[in-house]
Amino acid sequence: MKETEIVKLIPWDRFISRAELVKQTGLSDRRVREHIERARRAGYRIISNTKQGGYKFAESGKEWSEFVAAERRRAIATFKRATGIPEDQLPGLV
Repeated sequence: MKETEIVKLIPWDRFISRAELVKQTGLSDRRVREHIERARRAGYRIISNTKQGGYKFAESGKEWSEFVAAERRRAIATFKRATGIPEDQLPGLV
């Protein structure tokens, strides 16, 4: 299955769970995540939200920007926890 095939299953108006994508595609959970990431790298603006439960296309540039900013914050927080590097030593990241 190509990323473009999984993209066809992702809605614009609601979130679809990864479990549903696994069910519809027959791919493993890990493979679904890999396909989503490759589709994003290919330029598809797919957002995810654990509170809403799943994936959907960003409906606006603002929604996409908010998703990217939240992902960046999450990545920085994870990096800081994993390395123990003080925030003042991460000027290019924070």
